[in-house]
Amino acid sequence: MKKLFALFLSLVMILFSAASVLAENPAEAITDAGEQLLFRTENVTLNGKATFSLDGTVFKVAEGTYIQDGENSFWQLKLHTPRPTAPELGDRESGYTIIADNGTVYVMEVYYPGRYRTGTVLSQSTILRPSVQLDLMVKFVRELAKQADTLLGENAFTVTDGETGGSDIRITLDENVPDLVHTALTLLYQYAGERYFHMNFDNIQDQYMGPVSNYVTVTQGILYTTKYLYLKQADVRVVLDASGELQAVSGTVSVYLQTGGDGEHLLDVEFSLDVTDLANSKVEPFDPEEYGVAPANAFSAPQPEPPARTDLTGDELVRVVETVRAAAAMAGCTFTDYLEGYAWKEADGSIFCGMYNSDRDYLLTSVLDADGNLLRLTDESGRYNESFPQDRERDYPDQQLVQDTKEKLMAFLQSFYPAAYARIEDLEMEFSFEANGVLYFTFEEYPHRPENSVSFIVRVLPEFLIDDYSSLNMG
Repeated sequence: MKKLFALFLSLVMILFSAASVLAENPAEAITDAGEQLLFRTENVTLNGKATFSLDGTVFKVAEGTYIQDGENSFWQLKLHTPRPTAPELGDRESGYTIIADNGTVYVMEVYYPGRYRTGTVLSQSTILRPSVQLDLMVKFVRELAKQADTLLGENAFTVTDGETGGSDIRITLDENVPDLVHTALTLLYQYAGERYFHMNFDNIQDQYMGPVSNYVTVTQGILYTTKYLYLKQADVRVVLDASGELQAVSGTVSVYLQTGGDGEHLLDVEFSLDVTDLANSKVEPFDPEEYGVAPANAFSAPQPEPPARTDLTGDELVRVVETVRAAAAMAGCTFTDYLEGYAWKEADGSIFCGMYNSDRDYLLTSVLDADGNLLRLTDESGRYNESFPQDRERDYPDQQLVQDTKEKLMAFLQSFYPAAYARIEDLEMEFSFEANGVLYFTFEEYPHRPENSVSFIVRVLPEFLIDDYSSLNMG
């Protein structure tokens, strides 16, 4: 799951850290309030919203409610993703609701209405789980606070009396801040990426980073390509009550993303967070009847979708399944004859198809457009690792093998996406690597297109197999 709401909370911590280098008294007050809320408050309700834009275009809107009630919690995240190629259909809606109830976790996802999954987790009674690394981050923030008077002047803070007897603090920053602020933002951003998105930045080299648009989602593109953050501007309002506890945080933050693949991008975040019902929040025990859900296992076929989707049946389903089987066979899959399939049609006419074997330990997913062109084919069963090894090469000595592989991929496109085959001038090998005795090549369409560019991850030796093909940018 994408933990954007958790990342939003981490963004608030980053703002605390940026504020902590500005002026001694307000910085200490904000840092104390943030630490109290996130690490020492056992009963509270948070309501937040964040809008994320890249280079002036909104790519994600997140709305969340989080309730902490002792060791029980309620976490609902609603995500809205614009459809750049079909804006008339409105935003794509996703997200989930997670309820922690006495050590058992109940998960309900928007994509699978009417179903829930369960798991177990170590109970915790605070918003953020403490750890050795997180303790170090908090200490780092406090060390920055000690240098506030020498790093920046007092003009960044405007402090007025709050309506409830506390403080209303406004923080205004521009790009004329010390490099230490940029470095602090980058370190905290990387920590959030590691904690909530399982990134390993120590295993990434900038010479192997592609453009942001190479990745399936904009969020992935940012995570996998950003090397450094530069603050452009920030305008943040922090409201503390009379006892110094956090009531609200809101504002806008703009940062330049220095990437390894395609230069600089501008990330804008507009956000708000309200803290309510302190000591009066309640998480009710999970009741499936209240939510109208029934148990489901991880590989169950999708249940009835929202009205925008229509399950395929009969001859229409057979035609789609046979198309995907043929594509999988040409991609090198050797057991397509016993893959079962399900599919649904979106309102724009595009079709999602999933195929799995009888043991349900293999899942192949694909997307076709309204004309039947194959836009995506990927192995979802974890047979390759998206976190590519550090030891990768741009060139491969056996150029004949590279050329033979390229010809197979072009033939695949000619069969299942003729328009892409006709427009592509060349497929450029990005890099090669070996993992578990398997040689992999990755290819990108050349010249690269801003969106919906063709890409491949393919096994070359000991046998040919396309692990991932995409001509689809899902935003």
